[in-house]
Amino acid sequence: MKQTLLLIVLSFFLSASLSAQSSIRTATASITTQQPTKKIKIFPNPTADFIGLSSDEGVGTIRILNLIGKEIRQFKVIEGQRYNVADLENGMYLIQLVSDENKIITTRRLRKL
Repeated sequence: MKQTLLLIVLSFFLSASLSAQSSIRTATASITTQQPTKKIKIFPNPTADFIGLSSDEGVGTIRILNLIGKEIRQFKVIEGQRYNVADLENGMYLIQLVSDENKIITTRRLRKL
């Protein structure tokens, strides 16, 4: 009886695992078929005084977050603009580029010297 019950439980978990792997493959396939986005670079990185964007196309806002996700600063994107970060403490930060529709385009790490 114990062996039968163990076999049933084991087969249940095995089928659930295979089902999860199948859905992961499906999700991965759908991600790879999306249009590639233009790569936007944040420079210089590391920085001491300011940051800039290699392209501001489609970017409405730059958010600077600490490593636990708390927003420290926010900039409205202006073409060709540099953004002052000189008064931030030295360390690692996350930079979120947000579209005009308030959707996150990308999140990158920034090292402040």
